[in-house]
Amino acid sequence: MNGKYTIGKYEFENRAAYEKARRELEFLSRLQRRYPLNQDNALAISDILKKSGVSLQSKIGMDYLNRLDSYVKGAERRGKMKRRQRKMGWLWQRNLSVIAGLLAFMLCIIGVYTFLNFYSSYRSNRKIWELQSLIVREDAYMAEESKGEAEEAIIEPEAEIIDIPLEATEPTILPEYEELYALNNDLAGGLRIEGTGIDYPVMWTGQDSSYYLSHNFEREDDKNGLLVLDYRCDIGDRQQNYLIHGHNMRSGTMFGGLKKYMEPSYYQEHKYIAFDTVYERGCYEVVAVFVSQVFDSDSEVFKYYNCLDISDEADYQYFIENLDGIKLYDTDAVTQFGDTFIMLSTCDYSRENGRLVVVAKRMEGIQ
Repeated sequence: MNGKYTIGKYEFENRAAYEKARRELEFLSRLQRRYPLNQDNALAISDILKKSGVSLQSKIGMDYLNRLDSYVKGAERRGKMKRRQRKMGWLWQRNLSVIAGLLAFMLCIIGVYTFLNFYSSYRSNRKIWELQSLIVREDAYMAEESKGEAEEAIIEPEAEIIDIPLEATEPTILPEYEELYALNNDLAGGLRIEGTGIDYPVMWTGQDSSYYLSHNFEREDDKNGLLVLDYRCDIGDRQQNYLIHGHNMRSGTMFGGLKKYMEPSYYQEHKYIAFDTVYERGCYEVVAVFVSQVFDSDSEVFKYYNCLDISDEADYQYFIENLDGIKLYDTDAVTQFGDTFIMLSTCDYSRENGRLVVVAKRMEGIQ
């Protein structure tokens, strides 16, 4: 082993440290098979380690404990948040009964309806603000990932036979989305446009594109809904065209602000869109803005919402040529076959079944 003792990316100074780490890895492997390390199991695993009396002191053991500690803190935060929500829900319910009694004497039916409508919007927005506060975006994440890749040790031939079950067997959730994903695994990612009010989670069910257009993150009825990735898209595989739906709310929430892109000056100030999946960060440049509509199924016209798979060059050319024909103005973006696109789609009230769409292409190498 050329004087080195390694297990995966871990390197040990001597045989004794190597043997200790190997024993701890065997113990953790057995524990992992019974209790996979995640936020749901974090508290149970912590109790088991305390009762077992096992002391994890190797590099592998310490890394495991650090990961466990982050999950334990997440589980505790989730518990506190649920208790706080129950308490706040009780307080709001009590206050509403008092307010409703007062308004019955002061306002007419229209006034009461207006108030309740306002409260519903406020409550929905408050939940969105709470969700946004859980998405922690830090450059440190990228720095840590780069550092980890640079420091990854080369496994010697003798070490290749060692089974390391702690390695991820599926795509890794980005750190900034771990807590939200643990609360609702329908989370597909997040979309934000700097300098605008657009900064929301993006949901995906794989079966229905309409559910989260009328429900919030907690699966409660909500007229604002959330942003929704079309059910025909799949974040598990790199799509070439992601279609994202959102309501054009009069309050300006969700995709209510997209109408501003109809002005070239607004585009010049907001050319870039950040769209992350829960697995991968992404930055996109606006390519085109256009107004279209949902057509009858037998209409032989350009239906942007069906142009999701453009992996064939002929389909790509069809998509781009039609964009050029209906876009409201020229942009600075240059596209080529193989680009990945997002299409932000919302209602346009200037025509029946109208849609306003903002198309952007992924800028490779930029996150």
